[in-house]
Amino acid sequence: MLQWLQELIIAYGYLAVAIGCFFEGETSLLLGAIAAQQEVIWFPGVLLAGLIGTVIGDNAWFYLGRYTGKPFIARRPRWKARARYAGRLLDRYGAGLIIGLRFFYGLRSVMPFVIGAARVSPLKFFIYDFIGTLIWLTVIGLLMYFLGSAVGRALTALQSDRGGITLLIAGLVLFAVFAALFAWRVRLDRRVRRPES
Repeated sequence: MLQWLQELIIAYGYLAVAIGCFFEGETSLLLGAIAAQQEVIWFPGVLLAGLIGTVIGDNAWFYLGRYTGKPFIARRPRWKARARYAGRLLDRYGAGLIIGLRFFYGLRSVMPFVIGAARVSPLKFFIYDFIGTLIWLTVIGLLMYFLGSAVGRALTALQSDRGGITLLIAGLVLFAVFAALFAWRVRLDRRVRRPES
């Protein structure tokens, strides 16, 4: 699967990164960073494509929620629980929630949808989402760049005599990163399912 995505990014470059970030950001940024490390594409271009794809994706969900959100949520119990939780967060944190929504793994698609259904101003959402996306790209983009560099070095080392040890270390680091992301998602899912107080 990752090989296929990597080939897509090499073939279509920035467009593939933008489309990937429209749906899911971190994997696309990582693959774009690996391609940049291999000098197939330019890393600032990866960040710009990620910005465009992410902002368009968030706003698409926002407008979908704005025009179809309430009836859609009412018919889906799982979305209803997430929408209640997102609504409570929106009431409590307002602009801070919109700025930070890219960091809410597991709720990133739901949040713009619910915020749109809550009739938040489109201009306000766009501005805060743009700011939040810039912050997210700075943090996650640089993390993915260095992770891509580590992956690139590991792949190079595989062709040398030290390949096994390097692969083991890289595998342990990747396992730790993905285990932390999985634990964070499980924790968020539990909070979403928690009944209202």
